[in-house]
Amino acid sequence: MRRSVLVLLGMSFVVASLAAGASAGSLARPSRRSVDPAGAGVEGLTILRIHAGFSAPTGSFSDNFNTGLGVGANIAYGVSRSVLLSAGVAYHNFNGDGFDGDATIVPVTFNVESILPSSSTVHPYIGGGFGFYNEERESNAIIVQPSESNTVSETNTGINFGAGIGARSGEKDVWAVGFRYHHIFEGDRFSDVDFITLQAAYGFFL
Repeated sequence: MRRSVLVLLGMSFVVASLAAGASAGSLARPSRRSVDPAGAGVEGLTILRIHAGFSAPTGSFSDNFNTGLGVGANIAYGVSRSVLLSAGVAYHNFNGDGFDGDATIVPVTFNVESILPSSSTVHPYIGGGFGFYNEERESNAIIVQPSESNTVSETNTGINFGAGIGARSGEKDVWAVGFRYHHIFEGDRFSDVDFITLQAAYGFFL
């Protein structure tokens, strides 16, 4: 089980990295407006971003929990004019569907994002990564193994990928809107968990 998890994580990171590299290659000789109005891209920039929006359970997770809210923050660094590496933390809350209980998920993730070519100042992007997801559920929620405590928690590995659009809103700040799919691998207490997020983000250069 542990070996298969590591293989899946490695594959997801390689796929995301290849996608980023392919996009970077396509931007090797673009017009000066293809990444941003100044033509400099994101290379060498450090960006602090905050984001908030909706978090929706999918698959079997949606049988017991409803759509909730999510917030988070991450810090990103431009390793080329079109590729960002980032690390972040977030908080997602899901209310119980038909019972008095909820679930919270706190992921710490490491991601790569590739900014795609665009003829305007608004740019699409794709990205993905992996991380550690802490899950906590009240004891009256449906779990794999019951517990005597009021809550049950566990940290498992997971992967994510998504896409969106973004642009600079000034000389020192950016905005973005995007969705992301998260998959958390099965642990000792919880089965696989899947959820998607739709969030808006604001960032500023450090």
